[in-house]
Amino acid sequence: ATAANLAGSNQATVPAGTDMTDMGALLAQGASFAFSGTYGAASLDVTQTTEGKPMEIVASAQSGAVNGAMSAAGFRYSAQSQHPHLAVTQAPDSLLSAPMSADLEATSAEFAFPVSQNDQPQPFTGKIALNGLTLSDSVWAMFDPAQKLPRTPAELVIDLGGTAKVSNDLLTSAPLPEAGMPVTVESVALNRLHLSLA
Repeated sequence: ATAANLAGSNQATVPAGTDMTDMGALLAQGASFAFSGTYGAASLDVTQTTEGKPMEIVASAQSGAVNGAMSAAGFRYSAQSQHPHLAVTQAPDSLLSAPMSADLEATSAEFAFPVSQNDQPQPFTGKIALNGLTLSDSVWAMFDPAQKLPRTPAELVIDLGGTAKVSNDLLTSAPLPEAGMPVTVESVALNRLHLSLA
């Protein structure tokens, strides 16, 4: 893996006298953390062999950025990349023998969800956007061999929101109760669903 022009920063606010071994208690006492980072041209090349058949995965991006923050209010994370590329090549006698690839102009993702115990429902969000998606002919042949769909760059946006109740701190060092889930989803809303193929 390679990446150029890496840059980043971290911020932490930790009240004096807090227990550093229990993240849940640390957040409840006012601690907060944040990070951000950017990168230039980046690439990853992975080769693996399963039952004697090799497969190569190549991923790259022109540039990108990540940001995150965590406090008693919840955890937030976002990421963006410019001109990402993904290619998969398998052995000729594999199920997916033809090389497959996907390219995008840009991608972005945003997530936010509660992590601390609260008797009241707390908001959560999730958003993914894929802009300028193009697929290789080998990928198209798998689900549109008759070429009825346009091959123009596609766009997909999924934007979700809702509320969830956290019955136990998710980051506590104490064992979670065996019965029931520590998070109960109270509501879910589809704020936006957009798919463009032309």
